[in-house]
Amino acid sequence: MPQSFGSRVGTVFVFCVCSTFGCQSSEVDLPKVDLDAVLLTAAAGDVIELGPHSYEGSFEVPEGVTLRGGPQTRLIAKEEDMVVLNLIPAKEEDRPTKVESVTIESGKLAINAEGTGYIEILKASIETPTGAGIHLKGVTGKIKESKLAGAIDGPNSDKLMLGETFSSDSVSVIGIAMVNADVQLEKVDIEGYVGFGAVAYQSNVVWKEGMVRWIVGAGFLNEAGTALLEGLTFKEGLQSKDILGKRNGFGIVSSKEASTDTFSVTIESMMGMGFVAYESISGRHLGLSVIDSSSYGIHIQGKEEDRTVKSGAIQELSFETVSLVGNSMAGLSILENSKVALDNDSFITDTVAYGAAVSSDDIVLGHGIQLAGKSAQLQLDTVNVLDNEIIGILLDGSETLLEANDVFVGLVEKECDSTHAHCYAVHAQNGASTEGFSSGVARGPGFLELDPGAVLPKTEKEAMPSVSKLADWSPAKEALAKEIEISPSGINLKEIE
Repeated sequence: MPQSFGSRVGTVFVFCVCSTFGCQSSEVDLPKVDLDAVLLTAAAGDVIELGPHSYEGSFEVPEGVTLRGGPQTRLIAKEEDMVVLNLIPAKEEDRPTKVESVTIESGKLAINAEGTGYIEILKASIETPTGAGIHLKGVTGKIKESKLAGAIDGPNSDKLMLGETFSSDSVSVIGIAMVNADVQLEKVDIEGYVGFGAVAYQSNVVWKEGMVRWIVGAGFLNEAGTALLEGLTFKEGLQSKDILGKRNGFGIVSSKEASTDTFSVTIESMMGMGFVAYESISGRHLGLSVIDSSSYGIHIQGKEEDRTVKSGAIQELSFETVSLVGNSMAGLSILENSKVALDNDSFITDTVAYGAAVSSDDIVLGHGIQLAGKSAQLQLDTVNVLDNEIIGILLDGSETLLEANDVFVGLVEKECDSTHAHCYAVHAQNGASTEGFSSGVARGPGFLELDPGAVLPKTEKEAMPSVSKLADWSPAKEALAKEIEISPSGINLKEIE
């Protein structure tokens, strides 16, 4: 006959139906328990089953305990609560501290886990109209089949009017924060935050599958750590609606001694740059697609020469089978102390002009590829550069170096004529050598001719910084500095200015 049982009285509620096929468990309408009291008596290995009820307050899950809910189980923070769930990491990897199948609502922090040990978050739905979703520090963790939602519910959200200063008390600032942590994510979706979808500082992150959208700031920031992103989509990075000091939406930022690899990642419709490597170490990117960014599709900027670096002066990145389509300013921009390889049937198409050439120091931006600054090196192999509005490949500066093999710069759907006063295949200026164009670069018909070293003609587009001046511009800093403070001591959720 049916029996109910549990490993600890008052801790586990399971309904067991015995048959010739064995004993099968199924959720029943479990009674609402005093969750604080149950957690206080729980020990490692216990499973606390919660029914379709709401629990208000702040709760601590002991090490090795599983807290499992269902579709209608809700944990809700009271106004004075800093965190809804505090997970104490388990010492045993095969018996982690776990929370599963719950919805958590918080205006400050939904889940926190700090210390050495193991935690898991499974099938969680986290709603944070203000504050942050998950904060992991020092732990080894897994987050799977979960969704985190901030306050911004799309491009027309009234939360996009941020003002000159804002805080975690007024807007959602982070989906997931990882500090000195080792974290695996799988099928995790994040949307609607101002600051970061996910940020990792001195951490090791593997993230497979998921959607990140409606972020003002960075969809994913990796700083001083390692990350592998596979099968992710970053979509609709947003821009704040402030009249002054607008904040942009970036896809991925690999910054400050970071190593970031991607496999089959798509970045689409960013109101800012798609992918940024800023003073990072290295990265390999296979099958990366960056589409319709309002700024650079990919921007790579190395360390300045007068700064000391523990990993060497040049960051090295490789891109294979990459698609950069319809971005503004440049499909691929490389600046200062960077060595980049682009190969294996990659293509860069339909870059849109943005900028104005008003003197020898200001140039039009709207190129397929631009290479500028000291020790900027690019290797191209089997690459198509098609239908870009200003120049297919631009070299700017005497220390740029291009090595090319089987590269085609051509026109497929676009026609150029003298009335446009732009649309050139290749160009070198400010002392850049044309040797890289002489072998390995084939030019299709229909382009206009530009005299060697000539100043690019003026367009009617809005003025932007020139390539040569971007060496003094720090895109990651400028986009992220006002969003949140990250330090070895943790992430400051309250003082965001």
